Order: sequence, then C-alpha cells, then structure tokens
Amino acid sequence: MLFGAAGLLVFALAQDRHELKPAVRPKAILPALGMVAYQLCFFSAVRKTGVAVGTVVAIGTAPVIAGSLAWVFLKERPIKAWFVATALALLGCIFLLVFGRDLNTNPIGIALALGAGFSYATYAITTKNFVSEVNPVAATTVTFSLAAALMLPLLLLSDVGWLFTVRGLLVALHLGILATTVAYLLFSKGISTTPVASATTFSLAEPVTAALLATIVLGEHLTGSSIAGMLLVMSGLIILIANSPADGSDSDRGTP
Repeated sequence: MLFGAAGLLVFALAQDRHELKPAVRPKAILPALGMVAYQLCFFSAVRKTGVAVGTVVAIGTAPVIAGSLAWVFLKERPIKAWFVATALALLGCIFLLVFGRDLNTNPIGIALALGAGFSYATYAITTKNFVSEVNPVAATTVTFSLAAALMLPLLLLSDVGWLFTVRGLLVALHLGILATTVAYLLFSKGISTTPVASATTFSLAEPVTAALLATIVLGEHLTGSSIAGMLLVMSGLIILIANSPADGSDSDRGTP
C-alpha cells in the first residue's frame, strides 16, 4: 500500500499537481476504509481457508454485492445481460480455482472472504461517487495515501525484515507499483465512465489472467476444468461488452 500510494503520488504530480488539492476531501475516507478492510480481510481469508476458496468467495461475491449496492444507492439498475454475464463468469471462476484442488473451508476464512467481497464492493461504489466530482487519478492517489497511512501502524508492528532482501523488495515493488498503482489507475479511469456493476464483473477476468500467466511464465499445464473456466469467464465478459450501452449507462429501464 505504501509503494502503491507513492507510485500514485508520483504519477499524479507528473500529470497535474493542481488536481490533487481539490481531491483532499471527506469523500476519500469511505473508499480508503473500504480498501483497508479489503486488504486485511482478503489476505487473512487466504491464510485461513486457502487461495482457491478465499479468492472465489472474495472476488465472486464482490460483483453481486456491488451491483446490488449500486442499484440501491446510485440508482444504477444493471442491464439484463449483466445477470447472465456475471453468472457465467462466476461459474468460470469456480471451474478455474476450485475443481481438482484440495479445499479448506474454514468458517472464519469464509467469513473473512465475504468481508473482503463486501469491502471491495464498498470501495467500488464509493470510488464511483468520488470520481464523479474530481479527477480520477487525484481521487485514487488521495484514497490510497489515506489507506496507507491508516495501515502504517500495522506495518510498524509487523516483522518487515523480508523487505530488506532483494527478493522481498522486488515482490513489494511488484505488488505496490504493478498490482496497485497501475491496476487502480486503470480501475479509477474505467469506473468513471463504466457502471459499478459492470466494472466489478469485468474484474472477474483476474483468475483468467492468473491462469494464463501461470502457463506462460511458470510452465504450468492447463487442466480441462481450467480451460472450461476460462471460456466461461470470457463468454460472460464478451456478453457484457456486447450488450453494454455505448454511453456507459447501466440502466435497464425499458420502454413505457
């Protein structure tokens, strides 16, 4: 989070430093708290119930929760295709991450993963509201800087000796710069013109990317269930893209 916030700050200052000050406002608090809760719940869930179950529950519930919250609070009623696309993508994630694995369904881990899904949905919906008023890059920079500051006490209480190794530093830089700075810059830009429900469903492409990288970089072999899962996820996302309104709206009000 610290590396990610630093990367965002450098990018924001290079782009337009005058956009930062207007983004320093109370609306940054809720998305920052959502991101803090997501980080703590997700990694704790993975530790207790394993990567497969923790990831499926966390990223699988986030689009459903986000879509429901956006419907209630932002009046963004999902288009009909969203329900089909999300169901296909969720089924694909299960094929990708669950089948053929030894699973640990620790109840506390499941609860933490559900908390991660709710936290991510909260981050998405409050960020959508935030970036509607200020520059998306500035909004994300302020949000993550606040989140990093809130998490700093936990860092100081932890063993950070691994950071002083070459491998540890490279991992931290990767997680901070690539997985946080770049990823959330793209997310903030996208959600400014994309409905919350659709944006969180598109994030279900993450397991597909992970599977492809594992095959290309690590030389792992794709199983039949993995291939089926990838096809299901991509089918869902293609359906969502094909049926999304060109103006970025997500309402399905119909014709009187």
